[in-house]
Amino acid sequence: MIVGLTGKYAGVSFPADCEKEIVFGRDPNFCNVVFDQFSTSVSRCHCAISYSASEGLYYVTDYSKNGTFTGDGRRLIPNMAIPMEKGTILFMGSRKDSFRLD
Repeated sequence: MIVGLTGKYAGVSFPADCEKEIVFGRDPNFCNVVFDQFSTSVSRCHCAISYSASEGLYYVTDYSKNGTFTGDGRRLIPNMAIPMEKGTILFMGSRKDSFRLD
């Protein structure tokens, strides 16, 4: 599960089906989790998250201009699938929109 902590999706859970990507961003043509046009820190296609059950890891790929950050403030390398453990907190562009990988 990917759990919204703050912002528009606070308290909402998204099932992380094995090997399927969930794409976050403002463009409904490309994204599964869509933010409105007022969420200016979130890019049109911000990031994609998938879960590998065999490894017990999430993979997060940042496609944004404003960055995807871990809870400790580390910015993800753009366009590279980065392995993340369960419990990792992610911020999309700013701390306004945060999610936890459960």
